[in-house]
Amino acid sequence: MKVRASVIGPAKPMFNRATFLAATTAISGAAISWAADPSHVDRLNDRGRIAECVRCDLSGADFRNRLLQLANLIGANLSGAKLDGANMAGVQLNGAKLARASFVYTNLSGARLDGAD
Repeated sequence: MKVRASVIGPAKPMFNRATFLAATTAISGAAISWAADPSHVDRLNDRGRIAECVRCDLSGADFRNRLLQLANLIGANLSGAKLDGANMAGVQLNGAKLARASFVYTNLSGARLDGAD
């Protein structure tokens, strides 16, 4: 009995670089989605007084280049928030959640971060 040999060509990749990057971006974007409570964000948008938002959900909010000086954000959830260039001098962030928050060029002089993670 003769066995016929079949010729198998080189394996073709299932993903090229572009589809791999698109797939990983879609997966990572779906796994991490932050959505701040709009009423909590409005508390910080009131520019007529010092901001106070204790235990607020501000996750994923965009506060780039904002004046948040002396704000009371004790226990606030700032996970994934964008605070680049913000003036947060003297802000109270005791016990705040800061995972993946961005603080590039943020003024945090005198800020309290006791128990923040």
